[in-house]
Amino acid sequence: SETVFGQGLDVYCSRTNLGEILMWSPLMNATPTRLTLLNTPINKMVAPILDGSGLIRFADSIPYDTENILPYRGIHFPKRLLMTLGLGHYSCLPRIKLRPAELAEAHQIVCGYHNPVCIRDVQVKATGDRQAPDGFFQRIVDANPDYTFLSFGLSSNHPYGATNFTQLKNIVKIDDLPIRIMAACYYWVSRWVGVDSGSAYVMLAVGGKCDIFCPPMHNP
Repeated sequence: SETVFGQGLDVYCSRTNLGEILMWSPLMNATPTRLTLLNTPINKMVAPILDGSGLIRFADSIPYDTENILPYRGIHFPKRLLMTLGLGHYSCLPRIKLRPAELAEAHQIVCGYHNPVCIRDVQVKATGDRQAPDGFFQRIVDANPDYTFLSFGLSSNHPYGATNFTQLKNIVKIDDLPIRIMAACYYWVSRWVGVDSGSAYVMLAVGGKCDIFCPPMHNP
């Protein structure tokens, strides 16, 4: 069982990416929760996405991963959390609680684009995991000239910028925004296409719609 603090739960996570951190939001929105993350620069950059949902603290080490002690193996992680705690009737979708000022700032960034759609194409070249066939997303862009495809993320010059994203043509890149302003931009755009789960979770968490391409884990 988890350690109780006050009227809430202590839970622990050793993973350090946007999608994994967002998976805790259903629990944090269902019951008072304190999430402990490893004290890394990436976690400190991404963790504000959960502001308003619960308490976040950082530690140089954690005693265990809460995920690893849960029953109901084979069920999606947020649902497993809720079911284990008798909260299975709550939604397992992530939710981000955006502030009015964040929404206003984001609206100024995206309001001038015609029929905007967020797009994200990740290629993990070392293993082929989640890698779409060559040209897959470029064909989507080229076949839909009436839409403006916006790609949000970190530039290659950013200290944590990834280099494994396909450089699509005829899209608009909007890089290096604070994580919550990026999420607020997603709120206004409300449509997303891609293969990267972290970005998809952000769109779902602000109430948008996603078209997610799921290639094999090891696409030839």
